[in-house]
Amino acid sequence: MITIVTAFYDIGRSNWSSLARSTETYFKSFERLCQLKNDIVLFTSPEFRERIELIQRSKKNLTVYYVDIFQHYSALIEKIKSIQNDENYKAGITSPTSPEYYEPRYVLINYLKSFFCIEAFKRNSALTGTVAWIDFGYCRKDRFLPSSKQWDYDFGDGIHLFNLLDVNDDIDIVSTIKTNRVYIQGCHIVASKQGWGKLNELMEQVLDELMAQTLVDDDQTLLLLSYLKSKQDFTLHKANLTKKLGWFFIFKHYNRPEHNRPFLINKIMALFK
Repeated sequence: MITIVTAFYDIGRSNWSSLARSTETYFKSFERLCQLKNDIVLFTSPEFRERIELIQRSKKNLTVYYVDIFQHYSALIEKIKSIQNDENYKAGITSPTSPEYYEPRYVLINYLKSFFCIEAFKRNSALTGTVAWIDFGYCRKDRFLPSSKQWDYDFGDGIHLFNLLDVNDDIDIVSTIKTNRVYIQGCHIVASKQGWGKLNELMEQVLDELMAQTLVDDDQTLLLLSYLKSKQDFTLHKANLTKKLGWFFIFKHYNRPEHNRPFLINKIMALFK
């Protein structure tokens, strides 16, 4: 089965004036994600140790690394903040309450998704197969989970991204940033070990290139730029959004058929194997 990597760091979202979400809401979603039988690797801060250890009592294959990301990347946070406060950067932004325009820690955490996956490989030599980044708050509803509570799909090698809009070479990146247009989702990303290494290199390059132009954005634009820079390393999957699943379709739309059948049907099928 696919190994899942995720992370959670408190960036004060419970106090936001727009798009607020409590820490408790995040943890309830994560507990739902932990119903999956897949191995899960979590990066978080030590303040959540007690809460995480309670979850580990029932989720034995949950591996947790407590890492102070904000201290390690303090210089990058300040650089992102400086750009976000630049008047030229702020000019023309159509949705200024979106966190990528004012919260540097939000930008950082989303930028580090490939870093967290690389770290998971570095810290566990037994981890060699397909690894997926899944957002900590991904499973907001029970219906997002497969009936078998197993997620297994043959994605193959490389980097697998999920696009909402068609991607072409003449995309206006400045307009994309200013209007908060989303071409590629960041909530779920799948790659091989080699693919994650390549994506991490690309994410570093495109963030540096954006900041050199006094621009910054979250992972959705960084993933778009990474794809445009090295298309041969990627496979794009057009997102099939439904009312029932919305953005959070990966466990249902990309899974072996038997994992999505109702429990009783699976039991009956097992009798004939």
